[in-house]
Amino acid sequence: MDITKKISGFFSIIILPFIVIIVIPLFILLFTFNKFSWRLNLPLILLPVIFGSLLIISGIYLLVITNNLFHVIGKGTLAPWNPPKLLVIIGPYKYIRNPMIGSVLLILLGEALITGSVILFSWFAIFLITNVIYFIYSEEPALVKRFGSDYKKYKESVPMFIPKFKINKFRTF
Repeated sequence: MDITKKISGFFSIIILPFIVIIVIPLFILLFTFNKFSWRLNLPLILLPVIFGSLLIISGIYLLVITNNLFHVIGKGTLAPWNPPKLLVIIGPYKYIRNPMIGSVLLILLGEALITGSVILFSWFAIFLITNVIYFIYSEEPALVKRFGSDYKKYKESVPMFIPKFKINKFRTF
């Protein structure tokens, strides 16, 4: 592997998520005179911290798994300039089409919960809306061109962000 691909891989795997989940939230908190909105006393103040921490840990775990699947199975990275060459539909991709962005959303939501920052909640919403628009109008049409009917079938059967939960209608008690 040449040095350009190594740098590109490092940039896409480390730097892009780092900017979204660390740098931008840090700038928001440092430069907006943001007031934290949680006005809870102990032990209630621990609830958003615990729940937010669980979201962040889950998001980091999912981000590592999905990046690894893109690299090992898909033979590419999360970066648009080095996308996977093969369609990845295993692991978390069996349940949602965009678990990598889902992982970033979990981290951003966890940060917003922990800090109680309305502006971080806004950053979470902006990031979500921007990505949904990007997926619908840019990424998914490109994936249909690249992977053809395989991606069309995948798109029809797997939701974008929220997994389907099947309820057994014939359950007996």
